[in-house]
Amino acid sequence: MRRVYGAAATLSRVGGAASLALVLLAGIVTVADIGLRSVTGRGILGTTDIIQLLVMAAAFCAIPYGFFADSHVAVDLLMGGLSPRAVAAIKAVSALLGAAVLAGIAYFGGHQAVIEAGYGDKSSTIDIPKTYYWIWLVGGCAASAAAAVVVALRQLILAGGGADIAEAE
Repeated sequence: MRRVYGAAATLSRVGGAASLALVLLAGIVTVADIGLRSVTGRGILGTTDIIQLLVMAAAFCAIPYGFFADSHVAVDLLMGGLSPRAVAAIKAVSALLGAAVLAGIAYFGGHQAVIEAGYGDKSSTIDIPKTYYWIWLVGGCAASAAAAVVVALRQLILAGGGADIAEAE
């Protein structure tokens, strides 16, 4: 289980780094567009379409990392007085609920992606196929659901009094 957790955590870090690179690229495209508009009076054709795709990809690459970094928004007012095992149990249930929601989004998003692909939907300015947008949503939600399950398993082990699989042996 340590290997599975370690591999999933590593993949989530790669996704987090990719997310950062995509946001940086979106910023570069935006600055280049503004610069070109200032100098030449014309910007980059389809900047909005490109930025939307980059930001969407970045968001869905980052979600799995959020599970492993335990950095999602949480309210822990009630958990302050609980034992570590009780907190782990609550975190496990929370992660499993998150996994269920994300799996549902991936499932129904996949259906919507197929429908839009069938219609040949494209972005408004430079005709990027909408499938490219849906790939990030569906893939990101599926990867996030898997990450949440792995995190939940870790928390269940901790709740049961087992050794932390996130720590090196």
